[in-house]
Amino acid sequence: MQDNLNIKAKELSIAEKAYIDGEDNTAYKIFSKYAQEDDSYSQVCLGYLMVHGIGVDKNEEEGYTWIKKSADSHDPLGEYWYAKSIIKHDEALALKYFMLSSEQGNKDAKHDYALCLLEGIGCKIEKQKAIEVLKENFKDGHLESMRFLAYYGIRFEFGHINSIKSVYWFFKTIIKAANERYIPSETADLKCPIKGG
Repeated sequence: MQDNLNIKAKELSIAEKAYIDGEDNTAYKIFSKYAQEDDSYSQVCLGYLMVHGIGVDKNEEEGYTWIKKSADSHDPLGEYWYAKSIIKHDEALALKYFMLSSEQGNKDAKHDYALCLLEGIGCKIEKQKAIEVLKENFKDGHLESMRFLAYYGIRFEFGHINSIKSVYWFFKTIIKAANERYIPSETADLKCPIKGG
């Protein structure tokens, strides 16, 4: 049993490296193999590859089916990507999956959950709760939440957030980003679920 787990871990590592190196067909084959064996991480990765036509012909419907299967197994990454895939069609369900994923420690999901609360996506607008969630994520080191709080805190001064605190968050974000060589994306949708991708 342990040998099988070691082989699986090694092969998934190969798939991740293959994806990073542009060997998309290899990544697709490995993720496909383990997705069919009910590995939830492989399911969300396979779904992502299929939705974007990476290493395989583009097939959004089947790709989203794999992502949903991962979400149904309560994988936080699967829940997050499923929420992102349905938000345009069912905001309330997307909000639920962002919340479920965030409760399992997915910081990106927690950030998007807060943004939904802030904008009233799938719920009534709850600015104060959104700010609290973003502040928790900030304390956990989530750069997008840090950047959001700094930028919007300076511009709009939500609730009890003031300009001085916003400047603090802004500089803390810059320092953390520099230490991690982080380049913020313009759209979070470009992030990839594959580790290292």
